[in-house]
Amino acid sequence: DDAPDVLNISLDTPRYIAEVYGPESIEYEDMLYRLDATLAEFLTYIYAQVGGKDNVIVVLTSDHGTSPSYNPQGGAQRERFNNRQMEVIVNDYLLGFANNAPSLNHELILEKKLSLEDIQEEVATFLLQLRGVSTAISATALRNTSFGEGRMRLVQQSFFATRSGDVIIDLLPGWIFEREGTRSASDGGYNYDRNVPLMIYRGDKAQSVEREVSISALAPTLAYMLGIEQPWASTANPLEECVTTK
Repeated sequence: DDAPDVLNISLDTPRYIAEVYGPESIEYEDMLYRLDATLAEFLTYIYAQVGGKDNVIVVLTSDHGTSPSYNPQGGAQRERFNNRQMEVIVNDYLLGFANNAPSLNHELILEKKLSLEDIQEEVATFLLQLRGVSTAISATALRNTSFGEGRMRLVQQSFFATRSGDVIIDLLPGWIFEREGTRSASDGGYNYDRNVPLMIYRGDKAQSVEREVSISALAPTLAYMLGIEQPWASTANPLEECVTTK
């Protein structure tokens, strides 16, 4: 019919293989060859179902990259942040640790008539003393301050007040959080984490774009190419290279 259909497919195996074996490994290279063949077979099937390449817009990208490999046998310990040590030290007020952020026990802090903001700041100050920590910032500071540039802007963009923890930890380049059986991770938000390819194509026309673009432009770009309304929360414009390919 005239209404466009959108099919989203998450390919999570590459992330798992990179974490376990590392992006430099033969296992990761083998996975890429197999993934390429699988995608070719899948797209051939899709094209046959809808009457050719001109009736399909294909987007291939990633939500993150990954860090260089860490070798647990003889690798430099400075490349691992021991979050278990951190958890033990702040255990009295700690509820959990996830997504680079400890979550504090708000009920206990309230029961002891303490200031949540003060406890957050004390934990952040303490974390700065641990090896591998570049920055630690409290949730209160992220809510009350607007960061216009630099790494704090990236940290703030990944912060969601109702779900994120009480103190966000930003590690030094090359460092990852300690996880059993993990050689590589995407914890840092540095260039090796953030620079990923973005491929958009319909039909046989091709061009290569070297400039940096934001992933926030993807949704309005697809909306434009499909001739549908942009998502209400969109903050970016369609990519200029795609506005003439509707």
